Amino acid sequence: MRYISFSSKTSKAGAYHVMRHYLKKAAAAAAALVLCVAVAGTMMAPATHAGTAYAKSKKVKLSAKSITLNVCGKKTLKIKGTKKKAKWSVAGNKLISIKTKGKKRHKAVIKAGSKTGTCRIVVRAGKKKLKCKVRVRTFSGKFISAFNDSSVKLLKETTKNSASGSNILISPDSILTAMAMAENGAAGKTLSEMKNAFGGMTLSAYNRDLSQLNDRLASSKYVKYHIANSAWYKNDFEIKKKYISKLKTLYGAEVKRSGFDAGTVGEINSWVKKNTKNMIDKIIDQIMPDMKLILINAIAFDGKWADQYNDTVKGKFKSASGIEQSADYLEGKETVYVEVKGAAGFIKNYEGGKFAFLALLPPEGMSVEKYIASLSGKDLMNGYKNRKQTGIDVYTKTPEFKYDYDCSLKGPLRAMGIRTAFTDSADFSGISKERIMISDVIHKTHIELDKNGTKAAAVTAILMKSSAFIPQKRTVKKVYLTRPFVYAIIDTDTGLPLFIGTLQNI
Repeated sequence: MRYISFSSKTSKAGAYHVMRHYLKKAAAAAAALVLCVAVAGTMMAPATHAGTAYAKSKKVKLSAKSITLNVCGKKTLKIKGTKKKAKWSVAGNKLISIKTKGKKRHKAVIKAGSKTGTCRIVVRAGKKKLKCKVRVRTFSGKFISAFNDSSVKLLKETTKNSASGSNILISPDSILTAMAMAENGAAGKTLSEMKNAFGGMTLSAYNRDLSQLNDRLASSKYVKYHIANSAWYKNDFEIKKKYISKLKTLYGAEVKRSGFDAGTVGEINSWVKKNTKNMIDKIIDQIMPDMKLILINAIAFDGKWADQYNDTVKGKFKSASGIEQSADYLEGKETVYVEVKGAAGFIKNYEGGKFAFLALLPPEGMSVEKYIASLSGKDLMNGYKNRKQTGIDVYTKTPEFKYDYDCSLKGPLRAMGIRTAFTDSADFSGISKERIMISDVIHKTHIELDKNGTKAAAVTAILMKSSAFIPQKRTVKKVYLTRPFVYAIIDTDTGLPLFIGTLQNI
């Protein structure tokens, strides 16, 4: 409040003019105050009419509230709407790892391990606390079905193409991985036939699940599961850089340019021997002049039993031809019983529990060939899902055995519907502008099973050449493998057969 004083010398007229001056200033000030309040009120009040835009504060959030990962898979998460430094952590099961990027750590790569289940990601940015639910699964159900179906079909067709009563062993994992490398360069009818033969999945989904399966298998701490891929192409063959990039990115393949002469034969066989841990010496004897590209997958398996066997016991094995052969048997008691399409079997784990040996004894009087002919991928998958793991003792006898097997897969693959790839009409335009076709698919395996564990190896080589044209009551079971039987080395998370074969003679 400002006071106005008048001296005794001030006249009445002068006092009147001074008073009027101050009243005008007070009125102007009051008007300005009212205007400021009105403007401030307008700025603070919510919009009540169209055409007025007001600034909104950004909401702090994650790019996803929940994510699903396949085992060994990875995804990227981002935090948005904040300038605060983010702190990431995992709550619950330690199924994932988090690798942050940037100074503010607003971006993170989430990678799953080899275990399945659920957990949560917790992100703190200033006072904000954000959560993301994470589900880690094995692989898509479609992939598991596709792998199982392909495995059984390959075994069926290989059995048909082999002599009756002979021992067979194939590695579906090796075959499917090698064929996937070729599939990534196929187009048109050639590609559609390959996709349909192996389950009908999109190529991107199939690549993802197959490569993640192999990554997970190779990460075992207890069992050695070594897998390697390579591509060898002739000096004068124009291979597309994009295709080479796919092989390296998706399948970690070594890509080598060579003269395709005797020296190349030696290099390829040395690579095979090295990557099968000396179990398979070679895959090819020579390279024909019209050969342009060779795609190779190699797998080496070495697993010790989780529960070791004692010394072997002598016994007799009745071969497919009815001849009794001397055998060294491993006697044991297992706790997992399996029935698949009338066959009785058991599962015995290798160290770490990630891999296991599955044996299936066909019904008495039924040959292995007839049993395999009746089998489907769904039968195998359901048998594993419905395995009995509680309240049961399975007394077992398993013969020690060791053998090698090799075959051409050209006939089996053609029977599965892959026909165009083996003709002059093959379309592998994703690999090269030059016309090429598959000449042959060679498959070799080795296995040795004894009281310590199992060693197995597989090689698949796709030869591509120029084409002229474009405490309860326990049930007791006995499974004595004293006659021909089917067996597999399986991935225990999915039941997928990584190796599958038959023993019909010792």
